[in-house]
Amino acid sequence: LIKIFLKSFAYVLRVEYFFSSRISFLKLKVKGTNFKKRMGSIKNLSHLKKKINKNIDKRLAIFVAYHTFKDIPENNLNYINLLKASSFEIMYVHNGELDKKTKKELIELGCYLVIRENIGQDFGAWKDSLLLLDEYQITDQLNWILLCNDSNFCLGGKNAKDFINKFKKNLEIKNNYDFISLNCNFEGDMHYQSFFLCLSSKIFQDQKFKKFWKNYIPFDNRFHAINKGEKYFSKQILSKFKPKVIYTS
Repeated sequence: LIKIFLKSFAYVLRVEYFFSSRISFLKLKVKGTNFKKRMGSIKNLSHLKKKINKNIDKRLAIFVAYHTFKDIPENNLNYINLLKASSFEIMYVHNGELDKKTKKELIELGCYLVIRENIGQDFGAWKDSLLLLDEYQITDQLNWILLCNDSNFCLGGKNAKDFINKFKKNLEIKNNYDFISLNCNFEGDMHYQSFFLCLSSKIFQDQKFKKFWKNYIPFDNRFHAINKGEKYFSKQILSKFKPKVIYTS
């Protein structure tokens, strides 16, 4: 009886989560939410263009973060260094406000900082960032776009150096594959983990890719982000291209 009650209670919570996330987004739609408004702190996109122009390899990481407004986790600092060592410019998209000191620190680290309205979690942030880059034709300058977030724990040290060497080597192999995934998830339908997906221009210039992100609805619902985001993206888009998985089972 206890097991039945707990399962029923969990189901009720999930249904409530489903409807509350949609009602919240509907309220925002009535107020006129769109990707530009959600990326409200965008300033001086010319700075980002200049960074990419100077980047010989034409690589950009869209790093989505969510942390306290006054501190950058050491994990994220290690991650930034890893991305820079792999020849990526970094668009640091924070879901929520940061204080002046933290903003200054991130800019001094060489990040192009975006303070985004906290809607739609990481998948919503990738949607808004990709639409913005496409709107201003920044994607036309790029060879690789990396979608990543701070759910990966980056310790630094020897393992980080080994990873950088492995990652850079994969990036430099020409015409062998179209995207690089950190790993795959075999729960249910196999799909590529969205917290680290490196996409070549062959993918992000594809019209089906652009249509996917344009149509994705950024509900504040983790199940939606997994099922209609990560899994659907793998099935509808990535399955049509050649993968390289860095770490396999």
